[in-house]
Amino acid sequence: MDEHARFVAHLLDPEEYEFIEKAFKTSGVFQALAKGKTGPVRALVKQPLTVADSLIKNPELDAVESAAETMLDFKTDAVRKIETGKIRSIISPILADHVRRESVKFLDELKRTKEE
Repeated sequence: MDEHARFVAHLLDPEEYEFIEKAFKTSGVFQALAKGKTGPVRALVKQPLTVADSLIKNPELDAVESAAETMLDFKTDAVRKIETGKIRSIISPILADHVRRESVKFLDELKRTKEE
């Protein structure tokens, strides 16, 4: 998901500051989460709102799921705005939807591992 966030950020028009910033913040969260046992604490300290946004909506999530939910929300919003022309980018709507579906798949895999 870290790579996905950076990928999306680099395909946006440079004037899309808000979306680029959110993509890089989310990337930073996933980089921090990859640091092992201390990852969730690092992620929360590094980007508290990025992790906490989803925790507020669903307190049962762990830090990774919360970040993934935030990423999915970001990608869903981006897809809608790309399709309607509200975001300037070189991302085709088909590619944007594919990247969003990858987030859905990632969340599904996370949930499956928790069940086992």
